[in-house]
Order: sequence, then C-alpha cells, then structure tokens
Amino acid sequence: MHAQAQAAFQKILSVAPDDPAVLALLGHEYAVSGRRAEALRVIGELKDVSAHRYVPALYFALIYTGLGNNDEAFRFMDAAVEERTEYLVYLETEPLADPLRGDPRFANLIKHVGLHPLLKGTE
Repeated sequence: MHAQAQAAFQKILSVAPDDPAVLALLGHEYAVSGRRAEALRVIGELKDVSAHRYVPALYFALIYTGLGNNDEAFRFMDAAVEERTEYLVYLETEPLADPLRGDPRFANLIKHVGLHPLLKGTE
C-alpha cells in the first residue's frame, strides 16, 4: 500500500506544504518503498524548512531509519535526546523504530532517555 500512503501524504502536503511531521512520514515511506532519491530529496526539504521553523532531529532519524542508514539515524536520535524531544518517550514501542532494535545503540539510547527496556514476552 505504498502508493496509497504516498498519495495520502502528498494530499496533506498540498494544503500544508511545510509540515515537518508529514514530510518526515513521506520521506520514511519513500525510503521503505525503495525510492531512495525521493527520500533524500525530502531530507533536503526538511533542512530547508528547518531554516525558518523548528524541525525535530527525530524526523531526520525516521527517514534515515527507513533508508537503512543506522549511523545517521542514531546521530539524529542522539540530537533528539539533546533537544529533549518529547516523542522519545514512545521510542520503546514505536513500530517505526523496529529496524533499530537489534543495534546495541538502541538499548543504550533507551537507557539514556530514562526508559526501561521491555522484558521479553511482555511486549
């Protein structure tokens, strides 16, 4: 359903073209559907938007996660911690973070945020 998701995000952006959250979701969708060039273009758009309004570092991390670039994803996650991005409280259960869970940096990030990793079998 990638095409439908992309169409929905594009429709929202037609009325709210600078919405960083929607841009990040569209960029992630492009990334996970194999449209790398479009995902990278959205990262550029987010950078442009950040010149005149706040764009959480977590939004960049979302796209880099979709691209499979864990190093950049964690770099932006660390920046999100420094920003004290409130959405990090959901990180342990956020499905969009699933590709990062096997990386030891994820457990360290969870601890740094002050969350306690879920016990196996209690998810």
